[in-house]
Parts: sequence; structure tokens; C-alpha cells
Amino acid sequence: MTLNVSEQAQPQASKALSGTQKAPLFRWNGIQDDEDAPLQEAFYAKCLDGIAIFGRCACKFSPLVRSWFERSPYSGVRGILYQRRIVSYRIDLRQAHPLYPQVKAAYETQEAYSNSIVEDAEEWKHDTGKEVAA
Repeated sequence: MTLNVSEQAQPQASKALSGTQKAPLFRWNGIQDDEDAPLQEAFYAKCLDGIAIFGRCACKFSPLVRSWFERSPYSGVRGILYQRRIVSYRIDLRQAHPLYPQVKAAYETQEAYSNSIVEDAEEWKHDTGKEVAA
């Protein structure tokens, strides 16, 4: 399932950096530097004032991804340490950040996907119960 949720906010994000740097593409299951780049696996979580992005499987986000969030008053990047080494990153993003619409769309797509899995499991459990009773 590959969904490009970046197209709608791309013009806003490009203006934010004066068109000098391309914005990464936010997918429901990670982030890409561009269409042909490998997926940097991530998951999204709702926070009090925005959305947090967590790298999966010891994912160290690329310099392009980090550069969009490191020097902004509306976001921050923190390294997740294990034995004094950065093994992954957490990006905190507030609603005022120019890439927030893209990240929010990826978060909502991730949630819809997760909910569909739960619904399928509940349906299977219900159907299995009927078969056992019969």
C-alpha cells in the first residue's frame, strides 16, 4: 500500500524554504526523500500539540528529512539513545509547521489502515465463533 500524501502540501512547503530544498514524501508507513529513494520506516502518533514521528527498526532519518525539522520553531528532532548511541529519531511537529498537512495526512492514513486490520480481526473472530457453535 503506497500512498502519496505529500502532493497537497508540497507547494506550501516549497515556499517555506524559498524553493531551494525539496520536501520529503510522507507515506502511511514511512518517509522517502523522493519517489525513487528507499523507504525510511516510521510510525506516527498524536501528541498534545501536534504529531510525533518515530523511526522504526533503528531508522536514522536522512539528512534531508532531519533538515526540515531541526531548525524550525515548530518542530524538533531528538535522538533515541541505546548504549550512548543514536539508534533512531523522534520528530515532534506542531500544527504551524509547513509540512504539518502532509504529516497529518500520513497519520490519518496510518490510522485508517490500523483500524481496518482491527475490524478484519474482529470480524474473523465473530465468524469463527459462529462456525464453532454450529
